[in-house]
Amino acid sequence: MRWHLPPLNAVRAFEATSRHLSVTKAANELNVTPGAVSRQVRLLEEFLGQPLLQRTSKGLVLTENGAMYAKVLTEQLSQLDLATSRLLEHKVQRPLSIASQMTFTVRWLLPRMRVFREISPETMVRIVNYGIGDPVESDILTGQLDVALRFGSEGQWSKVHAERLLDSRIVAVARPALLPDGKPLKNPAELRNYTLLYSAFRPLDWNRYLGALGLNPLDLQGRSQFESSNLAYQAAIEGFGVALAEQVMVADDIASGRLTVAYDLELKTGDGYYLIYSDRMRGRKEGRLFYDWITEEARKYR
Repeated sequence: MRWHLPPLNAVRAFEATSRHLSVTKAANELNVTPGAVSRQVRLLEEFLGQPLLQRTSKGLVLTENGAMYAKVLTEQLSQLDLATSRLLEHKVQRPLSIASQMTFTVRWLLPRMRVFREISPETMVRIVNYGIGDPVESDILTGQLDVALRFGSEGQWSKVHAERLLDSRIVAVARPALLPDGKPLKNPAELRNYTLLYSAFRPLDWNRYLGALGLNPLDLQGRSQFESSNLAYQAAIEGFGVALAEQVMVADDIASGRLTVAYDLELKTGDGYYLIYSDRMRGRKEGRLFYDWITEEARKYR
């Protein structure tokens, strides 16, 4: 059989560009220069005799045929990657790469990983810190990651599998010694008398919470802001004030007595914590073990 195949480097350059709709991001992914990506895309267009991408005032867009071709390429490259990964597993074990945000890693995932190590002691695990804007979805599709644990909303990740593990519930917490008799406040308005702690990434949570209590919003400028939720929670443990926290993040601290609920209201936000993965991950023995373990851990927690 005679194959009608385009140059592989040109295919990889176009496929990466089509996912990012950015030559620069595609170049970063492929570890080449933007100029090299542009040349490879032009080479593929010349090979096919038609344009695949168009530049507009809003940036790159795919032509109709380009979108169709990109979809096929992504699917086929994913299958090739999956088949290659399965063969490599028989030769040498590679780590299971897990992306997670720092607060979730420190306060929920790591305290429970001991159980997974007991279930699968031979599995090598690599946990990578991914910030809010990092390209989790594309890195899973290209095989740089096996699985990700992310905070977000339904439908946010459309190209990969995304299963909700835990609901987002906001609760006000403080060091027990900071509250009268170490018990929750009876009057929610008393919260205004405390230093309110919060993360720079979630500046609206306090006013959302106060609104649910029927209280007017506060100007939080000058309040205690922290670079991460993890730091805000630790400040609450140290007695600096009252922090607004994700219940799943501070449940262990509440159970141990390091923190207590400052007012008896859990506010459900509608968001949640999701397990994100591709078919490639479920094709690995280690991936299936991790999936079964973490979904069971989440079920037990709920």
